[in-house]
Amino acid sequence: MSNAGRDALVAMLSRLKNDLMGLNLSRPDVAKTSLATKYPLNGDYLVEVRRLWQRGVDEGWLCEGDVAGARGTRLSPPTKYFPFAIDALRLEGAGAPHGHPKGEVCLSWAVHGEPKLCGQEAGWMVSAPGSKHVPHVVGGSMFVLQFLPDGKVDWTVKLKVPSTPRAVKADAAKASAARRSTSLAEVSRAASAASRTTSARRASAR
Repeated sequence: MSNAGRDALVAMLSRLKNDLMGLNLSRPDVAKTSLATKYPLNGDYLVEVRRLWQRGVDEGWLCEGDVAGARGTRLSPPTKYFPFAIDALRLEGAGAPHGHPKGEVCLSWAVHGEPKLCGQEAGWMVSAPGSKHVPHVVGGSMFVLQFLPDGKVDWTVKLKVPSTPRAVKADAAKASAARRSTSLAEVSRAASAASRTTSARRASAR
């Protein structure tokens, strides 16, 4: 584990303290708009956060465990200075059902494809206190940061895990078939080239 890389990422995220603490999570749409306006995905701050995230992935310590049914890392527990637990996830498909006793703030980036988290494109997402959901991504995969007030999360909720839409499954099947077809074509071309080379050598030997 790179302590320097982890410390740099946590320190960068801790700059959100005043903004997060100032949110009224009971009005999630207003809170989301406030965060998206001040911290857009293509702004300098979140570009640097994304760079530090990628550093953690490249160094092999970020999103290598299991958190909420996904590949993830508990970056930081809630502290007196920063009273939010911070979880980092790489999500493709569905995570574990859970509730938000005190609400939840999520920030996501697309990793590949054109993914959506719970029906929303990459960016900020806010869940109100008392809400519950199954975090799920369709159309690709995402990096997701979760900020949990006081680290509070309820794993006892019972919710139906969303299935992958047929259209997404069909697209995945087509992509897989295309890869197999390409591989077979490459093997066929290689075999044909080898055959021509062998024939040429035999002709030369005569």
